[in-house]
Amino acid sequence: MQVDIQRLEPCKVALNIQVPPEQISQTIDNVFNRFAKRTTVPGFRKGKAPRKLAERFIDADAVREAALDQVVQDAFREALKETGIEPYSQASVELKEFEEGQPLAFTATVPTRPEIELGEYKAIEVRRRVVSIGDDDVSRELQRVREQSARYDEVRLADEDSPDKPLPGAAEGDRVQCSINITVDGEAQPAESHDSAWVLVGTNFPEFDRNLMGIKPGETREFDFSYPAEMENEALAGKKAHAVIKAERVQQRIVPAEDDEFAKSVGVENIEALRAQFRQQLEEAAQRQADDFVEQELLAEIVQRSTVNFPLSMVDEEVAHRVATLIKGLERRGLTMDDYLAHHKKSLTDVETEFAEESRQILTNTLVLSRIAHDNDIKVTDAEVTEELNQRAAAAGADPKVMRQVMQDQGEMSRLTNSVFIRKVMEYLKSVSVVKEAS
Repeated sequence: MQVDIQRLEPCKVALNIQVPPEQISQTIDNVFNRFAKRTTVPGFRKGKAPRKLAERFIDADAVREAALDQVVQDAFREALKETGIEPYSQASVELKEFEEGQPLAFTATVPTRPEIELGEYKAIEVRRRVVSIGDDDVSRELQRVREQSARYDEVRLADEDSPDKPLPGAAEGDRVQCSINITVDGEAQPAESHDSAWVLVGTNFPEFDRNLMGIKPGETREFDFSYPAEMENEALAGKKAHAVIKAERVQQRIVPAEDDEFAKSVGVENIEALRAQFRQQLEEAAQRQADDFVEQELLAEIVQRSTVNFPLSMVDEEVAHRVATLIKGLERRGLTMDDYLAHHKKSLTDVETEFAEESRQILTNTLVLSRIAHDNDIKVTDAEVTEELNQRAAAAGADPKVMRQVMQDQGEMSRLTNSVFIRKVMEYLKSVSVVKEAS
């Protein structure tokens, strides 16, 4: 048998194989004998008829097809053994035209296993940059939490205690319950009109919001406005419209004051203690972020120093997995892939292209880390996976057994194991690197 290797890509080879005619003849005889043993010839016990008689009852084309298939399988296995090539996935076979008495020629295109050549990954110098937390950062976080705790107070048509006090009009952030009637070029727009709807002031078209500012309960306003040119509804984009709005209710958004009363409402003794708590949380987050940046820069540097090749089929598998995971996630929310594509204004090809780009980087990183783990005998134990699962369950206030079952049902246990694996490898890499603190 003759085997010629042709390297098509770093992880794809073509094996051009020729099988001599005598090997083909031998295989045809062996296949014919197998057929004959299962064939009944009148006057003879099964498999005992002379070959000449048996040939009348056996489909020669079926024998030839089975024999050629056997030849290809045997020759391919022998070629892999002879060349030492390890396939990553199934090969594709192209059979050349075959004539009796001639060699059988075929080409097997074989995706091969990933090839990783690590560069030097020890004693790499990286900076650990910690963001310092100042009073302004604490104030912003406190403001964010206060905003989240805002309540809505009804604006009453008459205040019994102060009947002469003017009613406050709607301001940015307030809510207005109103009827809305919109016409474009004199034609009513049912899809844009509502008998009673809540409108949040400050979240609409700027021109529309300007006319809502200051509106009071029971007040009716008429005004013209233009739809933005870039809006999704192309039929209305850029069109001039007329609106008639009647306010039924107005609710003022009240953000709690920055005082001890607010601190106690969130379970802290006073405002200073709350600020101290926020400072600690922000500083802990800054430390975690600094660690994340170290790992990202360290991995990026190691990948840059390394040479990594893998077959395209690995990317295809990862893309298929990510699309399937996306579809399952959408189904749990009562959505379809078509809903997702329409919302993001993308085609399935666009999504697959994005997933492929991300998958190539993820595969590169994973293969580098796997090679480092292999070279340094870094493994993940069942106990470590269980500990990680228990910690996640505790953080979520869930039963670990229930969480494990849910993750197994959703096929997420492998990802949990992978996260533990990556953490262990990154901890090792940081231990053999030079990490310098920087502000």
